[in-house]
Amino acid sequence: MKIKKELKWLCEHSKQLEQFSGNWVMFSINEGVVSQGRSLERIIKEAKEKKSVIQPFVLHVPSKDELKRSL
Repeated sequence: MKIKKELKWLCEHSKQLEQFSGNWVMFSINEGVVSQGRSLERIIKEAKEKKSVIQPFVLHVPSKDELKRSL
């Protein structure tokens, strides 16, 4: 199943993702982080413009405030 590879990548790169706190991140297991920013629409547009992204995966990295509110 494809999603297992993405989850493995997330676990292996969790410290790296901390720098994107509060942002959307698009990554590919083959290319790493492809795009990131506050706007989901913008990162999708950037990825489409690159045309080299293979099977991107998108997630929102919660900020510390967002995490506190969810508890």
